[in-house]
Amino acid sequence: KLRDERALEEKLREAEHLSAVGQLSRSIAHELRNPLNFISLSIDHLKEKYAPSENAKKEKFESLMASIKQEIQRLNNLVGDFLDYGKPLKFNLQEVDVGNIIEEVMSLVWAKAEKDNIEIFKQYGVLPRLYLDPELVKTCIFNVVLNAFQAMPEGGKLTLRTQTSDNRVSIIFEDTGIGISKETLSKVFNPFFSTKISGLGLGLALTKRVIEEHKGKVDFQSREGKGSTVTISFPIQ
Repeated sequence: KLRDERALEEKLREAEHLSAVGQLSRSIAHELRNPLNFISLSIDHLKEKYAPSENAKKEKFESLMASIKQEIQRLNNLVGDFLDYGKPLKFNLQEVDVGNIIEEVMSLVWAKAEKDNIEIFKQYGVLPRLYLDPELVKTCIFNVVLNAFQAMPEGGKLTLRTQTSDNRVSIIFEDTGIGISKETLSKVFNPFFSTKISGLGLGLALTKRVIEEHKGKVDFQSREGKGSTVTISFPIQ
């Protein structure tokens, strides 16, 4: 009985914490929107008015501007995550090739993998096409891959596997990172929980929500100092 009371108290404290952090985060998110939009418009103005005439310099200039715009968009998306977290998700379901979705994400992170000295290995099986929201699922895969990269600050190996079993399609991500403790493992999908100083703790929480609203499952296994394995699975319709 005492154990149950303590567990209930812990859940109440956690609920109060999430409510307070959520309200603060939404307030900050609203305040961030306007300056981010202003910066984005300013970048467009800089591109139009101050682009160098020499081709070599112009190429570098435009590449830099594009990178800045991409980061601004990433921040805008994060702000949107805060504002939309409590709202029902809107799906744009399409018949998709899961392998193609994975490859689109990997093409975005390949340069970062090389920079961070991370080797990527792929073992794709033959998969049936599924009805999914491709953009939301891409975001989920991106979140899991980025989480794996952040767990390997000294470099390492990320293996991606796909398989079909028990009438389900699974995407498996195995990293050789630092891993996490059993205590932390139970909290990785909690909103606003993060082990990273710079992290905001929404990536995996949103991933779990999106996958589960697709009738899918997310499983996170980890051993401290040994790496982690994340499995995303969807039922075959």
